[in-house]
Amino acid sequence: MIELASVIRPGDGLIWGQACAEPQTLVEALVEQRAALSGCSVFLGSSYSGLVIPQHADHLRLASYCGTGTNRALADAGVLEILPVPYSQLGRLIRSGKIKCDIVLVQVSPANARGEYCLGLAVEYLAPALETARAVIAEVNDQVPWTYTEPLLHKKDFALMVQSSRPPVYLRSDDPDDRDLAIARHAVKFVPERATLECGIGSLPNAVLAALAERSDLGYHSGVIPEAAAQINFHACIRGALMGTQLLFDWAREIPAERLRSSD
Repeated sequence: MIELASVIRPGDGLIWGQACAEPQTLVEALVEQRAALSGCSVFLGSSYSGLVIPQHADHLRLASYCGTGTNRALADAGVLEILPVPYSQLGRLIRSGKIKCDIVLVQVSPANARGEYCLGLAVEYLAPALETARAVIAEVNDQVPWTYTEPLLHKKDFALMVQSSRPPVYLRSDDPDDRDLAIARHAVKFVPERATLECGIGSLPNAVLAALAERSDLGYHSGVIPEAAAQINFHACIRGALMGTQLLFDWAREIPAERLRSSD
């Protein structure tokens, strides 16, 4: 039994990783124990797990910067506050307290030989949340790859730590259709040598990246790195989060050139 009340107080502001970085075991415990933690505010990010449902707003106040994925059901039910802020400003808002963060829940990889835990699949707004939070609760998931993230964490950083072994949330994009493929073939003509790419979520960005698979002169600096990026040998790759399936996660495992950093 995970006793979240040993760390979380009623009314605390909670933040956890979004999309594939969602700490599923901790979120499941939170919604089960929410009556004892009534009044807590939760910043969800972009969610695809479906673990938080409209009925959980009976004790939790829910917010995000977007209504994508399973957040849509929360928004349609009128229980999700969507903050009119861009992704790049989330760090500033967390540090200023406009997005409240008393507790941060993280999914991390098992420790390496130096006792360092990495954030595995996402850093982005978790970096400023870790600076701000009163306490950190960690889910150590042995199915999360060790990646080069900034910051790294140690056991002493965790007020509570639980072990799990489960696939991370997968973010699958639809297969590109004929129109996506046609756009991709046209778009790659406009990508010059040594270009640095930025990419979003969906079948079209994946189609464009797949069409660039034979290039080896490209850099990448983006909030998200999607599945098709695993086909490209980038000379440098800095991103906020990995959003895809096991294929992408295995590709990113222990590659020093692939860096996960703050959304700042």
